[in-house]
Amino acid sequence: MAIPKKKDLDKRAAKIKSLTNLVGEGGRLTDKQMCNIIRTSVRKSWMRSPVKLLKLELAKVPDYDDSSRRTWKIQCEHCEEYFKLTDVEVDHIRGEHKLQTLDDVTGFAKSILDVTLEDLQIFCKPCHGIKTYAERNDITFEEATVEKKLIAFTKNKNVDSIKKYLVQCGYSSEEISNVSKRKVLLRILISEGKLSG
Repeated sequence: MAIPKKKDLDKRAAKIKSLTNLVGEGGRLTDKQMCNIIRTSVRKSWMRSPVKLLKLELAKVPDYDDSSRRTWKIQCEHCEEYFKLTDVEVDHIRGEHKLQTLDDVTGFAKSILDVTLEDLQIFCKPCHGIKTYAERNDITFEEATVEKKLIAFTKNKNVDSIKKYLVQCGYSSEEISNVSKRKVLLRILISEGKLSG
C-alpha cells in the first residue's frame, strides 16, 4: 500500500488552498469566472469549427514560387498579400458579441460558432490585429493602423529618445513639451508616411 509522503500532502494542501482562493463563499464560481470559462471553451471550439477549417482550405492556393519554402499560400482579404497558413487568421466580419454576464452566453456563442462561409474573411495577423483594435476602440481601420504604429514606435523608446527624434524632425521644445503633444506629432508623421513604426 502506497502511503502519501509529506511532500505529497504539502502539494495537495497547496493545491486546495489555490483552488479555494479561486472560488467564492460556499465553493461557488462568480459569474465573471463562469463567463471566463465559457469564453475560453467557445474559443477553443472555434479553433476546430468545420466552417472555419473549410474557409481556410478553400482559400489555400499552390505556391509555385521556387524560392518559397511553402507548399500553399493564402491571400489576406485586406492587404491582398500572400502568406503561409500560420500567418493568417479567420476573422468574423461582424465581430463577436460581448460576454460580460451569463445572460450574454447564447449571443456570444452564436456570434462565434453560428456562422457561414460568407460571414468570415481571412486576414493576415497584422491586419487582423488592426481590425480587432479598431473594433475595440470604435475607430476606423485607418485610425487603428496609425495607433498600432504609434504603439510599436513608442514601445521600447524612452521619452528623451522620442523628444530627440521629434526635434530632428523640426519640432520645437514647446511643441513636444508633453506626452499628448508628442503623440499628436507622431500620429501626423505616421499618417504622412514619414514614420513607419
